[in-house]
Amino acid sequence: MKAAATEEGIGSTQSADETRAAQDRWMAKNSYPLVPEAGLSLVSLTGQDYPKLRKAFAEAWKRMLKPDVKRLLASWRKGKKAPYYPRLPWIVALPSWPGRDKDEFALTETSGYSIRFIGPLFEIMPDEIAVGCVIRELTFAYYLVGQGNHNPRWAVTSRKVWGAKFEEEVATFTRCAGIRDFKGDLQKWITGNAELEQLSAELDDHACWLHDAVGEHAALILS
Repeated sequence: MKAAATEEGIGSTQSADETRAAQDRWMAKNSYPLVPEAGLSLVSLTGQDYPKLRKAFAEAWKRMLKPDVKRLLASWRKGKKAPYYPRLPWIVALPSWPGRDKDEFALTETSGYSIRFIGPLFEIMPDEIAVGCVIRELTFAYYLVGQGNHNPRWAVTSRKVWGAKFEEEVATFTRCAGIRDFKGDLQKWITGNAELEQLSAELDDHACWLHDAVGEHAALILS
């Protein structure tokens, strides 16, 4: 019985390693550099590059306080044991996702190991708003993965519900990064923005088929 259990364990390890290897190959093929010195890349589900999003992410990362960046990166690098989690988080660009709120431009998964951005919308954002949006997601990730605040019930509630718990933390992080009224500036940009509304509608029309159009490893990011 002991030998059988050992063999089963080896088989499980090989399966996990193969899954990771296939996932790593897929990510490498569809990745663009974000913060090379930290090993962070942007994975594009459609293969399209989003240079303004990448620029905003790099700038947000640079503005974050050094101790916070070190703690977030250290927490990410501990990784998850399940084979479908990468060694570093999924930072993903995609056109949209089903059921997205109108003013939702990014979404951090409740484990803190995956951040998705709506790439085309970042390409039309003013620079400071784009940087603020990235800092907001990094703040969520910092508290979710680094501080152990993940509540499993949040996985079945809307981002607005659990995200409200971190409003003060987000405000603190954005102020430290030199963005004094991010929430107000974001709302001003959204209100009555015809270009934003038109592009959002076009993207949302395509969101439902995106999950079926991407491959197996990409689909895990959306699950």
